[in-house]
Amino acid sequence: MSSAYFKEEQGFASWILWLVGMVTLFAVLALVFSMVNEVDQVEQGTGFLQGRERYLLLSIGTFLALFVVNLMIFKSRLILEIKDGSLFYRFIPIHFSLKKIRREEIIEWKVRKINPLFESRGFGYKWGYNKRSMIMKGGWVLTIRRNNAPMLNFGTQRHEELRRKMEKLMNPEQEY
Repeated sequence: MSSAYFKEEQGFASWILWLVGMVTLFAVLALVFSMVNEVDQVEQGTGFLQGRERYLLLSIGTFLALFVVNLMIFKSRLILEIKDGSLFYRFIPIHFSLKKIRREEIIEWKVRKINPLFESRGFGYKWGYNKRSMIMKGGWVLTIRRNNAPMLNFGTQRHEELRRKMEKLMNPEQEY
C-alpha cells in the first residue's frame, strides 16, 4: 500500500497567531518610543556604540528576533500519517523530514481527551526527559509508548477516524 490511508495536517488556531502578532507589534512600538524618549537624555559615553546607534542596533536586533519567532510560529505545522504499516510524523520547523515509527516499535497506544494547558504545558512542541508533545489545537491526542524511547503525544482534530486507523494499523489481519 503506497498511499496514506490517514493523513492529518494542522496549524495553530488563528486567534493564537493574532495574539502573538499583536504582542510583537506592541513590544517593537514600545521599544521604539522608549528609544526616542531616552536618546535625548543619554550622556555621551566612551563605549563602542553611543546614543542613537546603541538604541538603533537594539531595536533592529529585537525586531529581527521577534520576526524570526513569529515566522516560526506562523509556519508551524504538525503532519501525521498512517501508511505502509507505519506511523509517520513531522513537526515543522523542528523536523526536516517525516519521522517513522514502525508498528513493531509501538508497545501501547491510546487516543484520549486531555487539557493541553495542564497536561502538556500548552500548545506547540514540548519536550521533556521521557515525553514529547506536539499539539497544535484542540484537546484530543494520540499517545504512543515505545521501547527505550520517549512517550509521544500527537494532537488530532479527527480523533474517531484516527482511532479506527490505529486499530487497523496495529491489527492488520482483522476486518474493520
